Amino acid sequence: MEKKIVAFKEEYTDLLYELIGSTIKKIYSSEYNDEVIKYFLSYNTPDHILKDFKEGYTALYFFDNKLAGSGCLVDKNIRRLFVLPEYQRIGVGTEIMKHLEHKAISNNQNFLELYSMTLSREFYIKLGYSILGLCNYGIDITNSANYIRMAKSLVSDEFQNPYHLNNKKFKIKDSVFSFLIGEEVLFIQQNNLVRAIFPKRKKYNEELIGIISNDYLNLDYYFVNGYINYSGQGKYKLLKNRKKEISLVDENNYLLFYYVEKR
Repeated sequence: MEKKIVAFKEEYTDLLYELIGSTIKKIYSSEYNDEVIKYFLSYNTPDHILKDFKEGYTALYFFDNKLAGSGCLVDKNIRRLFVLPEYQRIGVGTEIMKHLEHKAISNNQNFLELYSMTLSREFYIKLGYSILGLCNYGIDITNSANYIRMAKSLVSDEFQNPYHLNNKKFKIKDSVFSFLIGEEVLFIQQNNLVRAIFPKRKKYNEELIGIISNDYLNLDYYFVNGYINYSGQGKYKLLKNRKKEISLVDENNYLLFYYVEKR
């Protein structure tokens, strides 16, 4: 019995496309109708497979020289984790995930996120992923797909975090994005994994997501202003005053976020 994980090459495109299509048709039927399944098939074409390969890293899992599963890492996002039904529940998916996580760590990523169908939720929870939210994507007038957004910290000291931001509301005092000044930010925290949302700007689906490491909050951000989208990364130092209220400052200790109240 030979098991191995190898890096994807373009010559494997048709083989991987066949595996993904076969798995979607067999597994997704228990959760989605035919129209939704057609959408997922259209989102996993050879062109999509090659695009992820060129932008990130794709791993292939071979079991006795047969392609049994695959997974892709693009920046901080895990995509296209598929395992043939006959190779599920024997550790193939777990091995692929661990492989992708090690790859992310070697790329200096501090957290990972992914989107899961409902049936796969417990699998990811066992691997240490936390639920960030439930999502619904409208495919057409009558059909939509439900899925779960999840994330996991890759920082080893997650249980030594002295800062507790969960359900705490902050206000932005200053920002390079002038349209955010004065806006309220609500933090949602699980261990050292942090997500922040803008309660008064819900229609834009804007957010911050990142991890607390030592005395710093490292965040990826996504903002919208008019027709312009902004995305990038920020690093904020965490400070506590005598009342143990937390504020976020820049590298020069200039106040950027200040504590307002608990939710």
